[in-house]
Amino acid sequence: MAKDNKQPMSNFAYSALVIILLCIVLIGCVQQHSSDENVLTVAVSIAPHKYIVNRIAGNTVQVIVLIPPGANPATYEPSQKQIQRLEHTALYITVGVPSFPFEHTWRNTIVSHNKSMMIVDTSRGIQLLPDDSHTWTSPRAMKMQALHILNALITLNPDYTELYEKNFTQLQTDIDTLHHTISNRLSTVSKKQFIVFHPAWGYFAHDYGLQQIAIEHEHKSPGFAYMEEITALIQSEHISALFVQPQFDTRHAHTIADSAGIPVIMTHPLAENWIESLDTFSKNLAEALQSHE
Repeated sequence: MAKDNKQPMSNFAYSALVIILLCIVLIGCVQQHSSDENVLTVAVSIAPHKYIVNRIAGNTVQVIVLIPPGANPATYEPSQKQIQRLEHTALYITVGVPSFPFEHTWRNTIVSHNKSMMIVDTSRGIQLLPDDSHTWTSPRAMKMQALHILNALITLNPDYTELYEKNFTQLQTDIDTLHHTISNRLSTVSKKQFIVFHPAWGYFAHDYGLQQIAIEHEHKSPGFAYMEEITALIQSEHISALFVQPQFDTRHAHTIADSAGIPVIMTHPLAENWIESLDTFSKNLAEALQSHE
């Protein structure tokens, strides 16, 4: 019978193998830690600004969205964990409009936890509308906001200037394409009024020569008399849809819509995919404005 020439691994060889494997794991952890340290942490109040940051900076940044999906900016309170994460944040991108309720309530608290954090006011250079903080629903305004974000990112991460500028140029092209698409869609409608529950689309309406009529005013639900007035307006002007969003109680909107015999259509002005959100809204709005001509 042939002898088995395999020799059992010595204790020394086994120990050496274990040490080598541990070194490989530790080196990987150190590299990962170093990689994480090189990634810039950016905070934004709203998800559409996360979209802009990611389009410009890609995987060179990590983005914290302070107002989570479905949350109402007028009532949302950031968690202690969110506040603590801001202690290591290099940049905070704000809506900047004084009437934006989340920042009006929480901005000082947020800043007090990281006074070295750069703060970008994206409303700079934008013609503000009275009592309306929803600047990001305007493609024109978002181009200006994207420029502010680009400049801040380059200041904090100058090694990536070429990448950021290249991505920014493509983003601007995509915003221009969106603007022209929406303009063409809405150029054929003669009716200019549309009904919303929460007045989130004022800047969009301003861009395209439309009139937004809101049921809610100053974050207050309508009274019975105003609901009757809106219902009468819908019927007299042959308005064919009522637009709502998931962050707000829509029971009053459904009551009005049922009374007027029109559908309720969901919109998502705070969605992360900003271009898709505006594109979808413009399609639904164009169909609604055309259906009663």
